[in-house]
Amino acid sequence: MTPEFLFDPETHTYTLNGRVLPHVTEIVNGVVPRSWYADEWYLNRGRQTHKAIALLLRDNLDRDSLDPEIRGYVAAAERACREQNWKQLLVEQPLAHDRLLYAGTLDLLTTDGTLADWKATNEPQTEIQVGGYLELCQRNGIKVARCTAVELHQDGTYKLEHYTPWRSRQLFLAFLSVYGWKQKHIKPQQEKETK
Repeated sequence: MTPEFLFDPETHTYTLNGRVLPHVTEIVNGVVPRSWYADEWYLNRGRQTHKAIALLLRDNLDRDSLDPEIRGYVAAAERACREQNWKQLLVEQPLAHDRLLYAGTLDLLTTDGTLADWKATNEPQTEIQVGGYLELCQRNGIKVARCTAVELHQDGTYKLEHYTPWRSRQLFLAFLSVYGWKQKHIKPQQEKETK
């Protein structure tokens, strides 16, 4: 029987055979919470930027409809793809790991095997996140040669940070183990009391 994998973009919920799966960012933040809180406005800007970049890469973007607030970030992604000579293989692709029981949506996989993750602000945790996407790709038979964070700037520039794939993958698997242990042994109230 083929597993039934579903992703609901409205609720950002992944299910496999009816079971809700944790996603890559949830796992990473569940082990090392962010030291800052992102306002809903910034989260929405990030979602809109990702959506616009996906439309751009699929040759389906109406540039006139772009909010001026995200125009520079989209231009930065376009410039990165052009200057790095990246051709998309997968764009905003949800994937599930049927054995480790987690899921995630990778931002971009190029034809040369570059796994790229778009960021407005690159954080140390990105190295771990891309390891989660790398493991998802490997489990689904998708080859990845390199892992890269692309920090997009509002002025249309970008900055690349490259990660060693095996290291990113090992870090994520360690985080996944700790996340699973915390889910089993630490109740939400206990976690609040220890902070």
